[in-house]
Amino acid sequence: MAEQAQQASLFGAFSLKYLVEIVFRRKRIVAYAMLLVTVLSIGGSYVIPPAYISTTTILLHHEKILNPLVRYETAVSLTDHQRLNTFQKIIYSRPLIEEVMREVGLFREDMSPMDVESTVDRLRQNVHIMQLSGESFSIAVTWSEPHAAKQLVEAVTGMFIHRSLEGNRREASAAVEFIEAQLNHYKARLDDSTDVLKTFKEDNFEALPGQQKDNLGRYNRYKADLLELNIEIRELELQIELNQSRLSGEKEMVVEQTVFVEETAYQRQFKDLNMELAKLLSTHRENHPRVVNLRKEIAALEVLMEEDRKQDKASETRKVRSPIYLQLRARIEESTVKLEAAKAKQVELQRMVDDLKQMVGEAPQMERKLTDLESEVAINRQIYENLKVKLEHAKVTREVELAQQRNRFKIIEPALVPLSRYKPIRKQMAIGGILGGLVLGLVLTFCLELIDPAIIRREELTRKYGRPVLARIPKVFHAANGRLSRAAALLSGSRIMRVARSLIGVQRFTMAPTFSPSLLLSGEDLAAAGRSRDKGFDPLRGLVEAYRQIHKELLAGREEDGDGLALGITSPNHGEGRTLLAANLTLVVASDLDLRVLVVDCDLRSRGLSKLLDFETAPGLTEHLDGGPLEIRPSGIRRLSVLAAGTSEVNQVEALASPDFAALVVRLKREFDVVVFDLPPANPYADAQLVVKQLDGALVTVRTYLTRKVHLGETVNRVGLGRVRGFLMNYLEYWIPPWLYRWL
Repeated sequence: MAEQAQQASLFGAFSLKYLVEIVFRRKRIVAYAMLLVTVLSIGGSYVIPPAYISTTTILLHHEKILNPLVRYETAVSLTDHQRLNTFQKIIYSRPLIEEVMREVGLFREDMSPMDVESTVDRLRQNVHIMQLSGESFSIAVTWSEPHAAKQLVEAVTGMFIHRSLEGNRREASAAVEFIEAQLNHYKARLDDSTDVLKTFKEDNFEALPGQQKDNLGRYNRYKADLLELNIEIRELELQIELNQSRLSGEKEMVVEQTVFVEETAYQRQFKDLNMELAKLLSTHRENHPRVVNLRKEIAALEVLMEEDRKQDKASETRKVRSPIYLQLRARIEESTVKLEAAKAKQVELQRMVDDLKQMVGEAPQMERKLTDLESEVAINRQIYENLKVKLEHAKVTREVELAQQRNRFKIIEPALVPLSRYKPIRKQMAIGGILGGLVLGLVLTFCLELIDPAIIRREELTRKYGRPVLARIPKVFHAANGRLSRAAALLSGSRIMRVARSLIGVQRFTMAPTFSPSLLLSGEDLAAAGRSRDKGFDPLRGLVEAYRQIHKELLAGREEDGDGLALGITSPNHGEGRTLLAANLTLVVASDLDLRVLVVDCDLRSRGLSKLLDFETAPGLTEHLDGGPLEIRPSGIRRLSVLAAGTSEVNQVEALASPDFAALVVRLKREFDVVVFDLPPANPYADAQLVVKQLDGALVTVRTYLTRKVHLGETVNRVGLGRVRGFLMNYLEYWIPPWLYRWL
């Protein structure tokens, strides 16, 4: 429960009502800050050099009817109105700014790099671009001289249009140049791919997809020829074996005679081979394998025929062999020649069969490679043809755009010499000063509130010491104690001043002229407060109710048959209102309750209570402690008595620490129901600490907005937290105006 109460107090301390109270309580700080910042703003508006602005408006013109040939997605764009966002980059570019500086004379040859950089930055900061619509925008320049502002905006506008058109021309030409470069590139690629395809076809003519059927037929035919040739070779081998067997049974020489053979086997075979060669050359090339083999066989037969002619010449005079033997021998030789030719042909046919078999097997791979090469050629040719078309359209577009550039930008509102300054605007600076001062004042107000060492909120006391704030006594003003002159008083009573005070003023407890100038309550005041039926604000009634709140808290649950309640009222320092508070509190208790009440002036140093109640010369406490009788005097209020401080001089510490004073406290508690001791301040003196030990408790008075927290802590430590019954916050002021308070 204690934690919940502490959290609730913290939340309440920073409520909206408290924040508004801070502002009104420290309204002078807010007013001074507003006044100071406003004066500085207005003064600054006269000190700041004036700036003049000159503006020109440019219309972005684009043709609605374009060249009908321009139908392709060419790299050249004709929609300048879509590029307004890039204009700012062009205008703020350093080359353009430097060119403008040279044109208007801001650039000098003797300028240092730092001066040039400073001038460039200044000009950039003073050039403004404002987009008015999708097709128009404004360029503005602010400068310290009106004529210079006009010259600058004209120079910036002219340079911007020049550079924009130059950039458009470069873009159009760059598109054509790019397409031409691409066209040359793909032309070279097309030539290279065409050459590669041509070479591939020449090197692999017989393996091309169109020759596959012919190759397959030749392969089958060569295989059949190879089979027949194998059979023929076998037959020749058998014939040779048979003739050799028959030749072995015949005699070589029968009679001696001259033999002339008209045609040998070599000659017949020579004729046959020449006839076959003639047939092959009619259908095949010279490098055909079969033609090459036949020429080799013919060359071999010529060698054999030459040897036979040499032998015939040598044997014309010899004996003639047997005709049968010769015939068999010739058959054997003929069969041998045919066999060798057949075997050579067999080898060649086998090689050709193997080559054709390899060609047929590699046909799919060759076909894929041929397809890839043809596809590459087709793609390059298509890209090349498309680029040729785009190049023509890009050239047409470039010509159209160059023809339209003159009307691309149109100045619809030329720059003029400004007649009035652009800034500073004194009205705006004044308003800004007021608002800035208000913000500054609020910040200072809350900062001062956080670091204020004085006691301001009741929650601070409750949270730190765990003791209640029994009452908050308002600060009371007397009408006769005003500091204003009579003329000022009359002025303050006017209707206008009353309205102004009601708006920003506080709710003050200003008493009537009949009220005591010493601010001490009387029986008539209590009776008047009881008779008041005014539903509005009544200062007297509010003051009395604040004192009543104290005795309601203190006397709740008091036993009527026991001894009286003895309480001391002290404060950390002088001037915190404890004496007046003690006198008024006892008066209210005596008037409201049927109790015997005694107020004791225990401040033997200043004796303020005796002076306040006009008992300054009356004997009292000091005389009794010095051995004299106890003289308790009536106050003029029923049931309220007074024990004055006395007139004799005593040692205050010794007197208050004596057994006689302790016995006096016991006696007074038996004779009175409530005894209130007005004690001296606790921090400067030890009197309060000595007296409180013999009482039932103490009430510590703090002066709101003045008593420091550290001083209150010292007082509580001196008196003892266990002896403190509660706190009384004196001199409280209600800062929030009534018209605003009811809404919070």
